[in-house]
Amino acid sequence: MQDLRQSLINTITNKSFDELWKMVDGASLLSSDTSLPGLGIIFEIWWKNAPLNKKQALINDLTKYLN
Repeated sequence: MQDLRQSLINTITNKSFDELWKMVDGASLLSSDTSLPGLGIIFEIWWKNAPLNKKQALINDLTKYLN
């Protein structure tokens, strides 16, 4: 049986820019806990592949937004 992580990765693989945008934007607008696993996996993929300067910029932004 396929685990949730792999299932979500298969769902988002080969999506266009617009499709991914709608998925992320729609999930954030819904404020539903059911979207959190998918957003978490998208974030994990991004974090593993982003250069250090992008990670630092994200953490700087999050620090500003959360403080």
